[in-house]
Amino acid sequence: MTHDIKLLLRNDLLSFAKKAFREMNAQRMPEDRYLELLAARLTGVVTGDSKRLIVNLPPRHFKSWIGSICLSAWILGHDPSAKILIVTYGQELADKIAHAIREIVRSEWYKELFKKTKLAKSRSKLVDFVTSAGGGVRSVSIEGGVTGHGADYIIIDDPTELKDCDHVKRLERVVELFDGEILTRLNNPRRGRVVIIAHRVNEDDLPGHLLEQGGVAALSAAPDCHAPAELQAPRRWGLGPGKGRAASAGRLHSTRHRAFASREAARVRDGPAAKPRWHQTAAHQAGELWDLSVGAGADVRFGGGAER
Repeated sequence: MTHDIKLLLRNDLLSFAKKAFREMNAQRMPEDRYLELLAARLTGVVTGDSKRLIVNLPPRHFKSWIGSICLSAWILGHDPSAKILIVTYGQELADKIAHAIREIVRSEWYKELFKKTKLAKSRSKLVDFVTSAGGGVRSVSIEGGVTGHGADYIIIDDPTELKDCDHVKRLERVVELFDGEILTRLNNPRRGRVVIIAHRVNEDDLPGHLLEQGGVAALSAAPDCHAPAELQAPRRWGLGPGKGRAASAGRLHSTRHRAFASREAARVRDGPAAKPRWHQTAAHQAGELWDLSVGAGADVRFGGGAER
């Protein structure tokens, strides 16, 4: 690789994700512009511009590839000491995500990019591997238990299956595990980062629960309603009160959930009290993607404080 290509892959998450996809799948990722917005918001998590981010997109939209797999490998490339906890609805998916991350980190092109990031031979389990600098990835199901494992980054990838959209107890269980166990795994709650990547299944699912608390940066797509949005609000959940307003809906199957999608679309369309700036950023076969940002000057730092 040329010096310029290396520089691009080190500094641009989307370019890194495209390179990894091409190397592992022998085909190219699509050039849909919504991927640029997705990668930009995820990059903001790494730089500290956002410490809490929710991404709501339907299945098969590269949200896991970019937001769980490539983001994790990219973080370790820049900081081999970073500890990453990935949580998903089932161990099979957790295994697939961990395997893909490890394959990227083991690849020759990755080693050429990030010479200081090396996997430790002493601990190289599929779902629990570390670097020689003490960082690493642990990938588990949401019921798999996270006790004893601290993290600098927590990535929740589809905590609820689509088939559980009407399973009230399951939805409540996921919220209970997140609030009571998973969120407590941050080594430093003020500096730690949390990303939730999920399709919406119910207004009481985990993204809905956190959006109701308010103060979260959310990137959403509602393909059935054509009303996705991104909204940044003054405070972050987990560290104090606030009222953020952002919502999305995935491919919802029942009449009840189509009604939920319509209500959420109306909320997004109405926008926050502050007059927003609307920018159409992409069109995709699943629906349009929009970027909705609060006007300049909104304090989107963690808890409104200055610490980064």
